[in-house]
Amino acid sequence: MNRYLVERTFHSETGLRLPKPDHPPDRQLAFAENNARDRVTWLYSYISPDQQRSFCMYEAPNPEAVRRASMRNGLPVDRITGVSVIAAPVPSPLGNDLADRFSSEQVHSDSPHRK
Repeated sequence: MNRYLVERTFHSETGLRLPKPDHPPDRQLAFAENNARDRVTWLYSYISPDQQRSFCMYEAPNPEAVRRASMRNGLPVDRITGVSVIAAPVPSPLGNDLADRFSSEQVHSDSPHRK
């Protein structure tokens, strides 16, 4: 499965409304069900301090699946970028060179700037 970074801007006075701990999980369950229709899995998100921007990581078969799931969930999409996952270096007692200590996977983006 590929990984995608989704950038969103929330154009309201309140920005993104984060769920409170005492709210029922109905909305999150609906989001997960909408995502599952296109085999999209939300991994995590970063939210700006003013809650006007978010940067969300997803696993999905392609950018179009992420876009369809976002539309069903009523979430804006500014940009979807395919990203490579790079793990932190792991010290090796065998002294492998630096390239062997990084793990990465290549994915694709829907960005028109892709080469």
